Amino acid sequence: MLHVMRSGARPATDGVLRAMFAARKSVFVDLLKWDVPVLEGAYEVDQFDDGHATYLILTDARGAHLGSRHRRRSRSCVRRQGTTCQQTRR
Repeated sequence: MLHVMRSGARPATDGVLRAMFAARKSVFVDLLKWDVPVLEGAYEVDQFDDGHATYLILTDARGAHLGSRHRRRSRSCVRRQGTTCQQTRR
């Protein structure tokens, strides 16, 4: 199932967002060893997860996280740790 979500729900209150933030922590913190914020020892949530964020989250029928994409329009973003890019409006 594809979920399109705004950042209004917090990880502690929404299972789909919670699973996505946990998956991000496992990749960016556990695997890649990035020094980024981690909430409650389980969720990678950073400065880009604000009111302008929109998430495309793919789950299976039980709600397990399969993949996700974080999209911000017309705002700065992180391409990889230490570098930034600028997105333009279309």
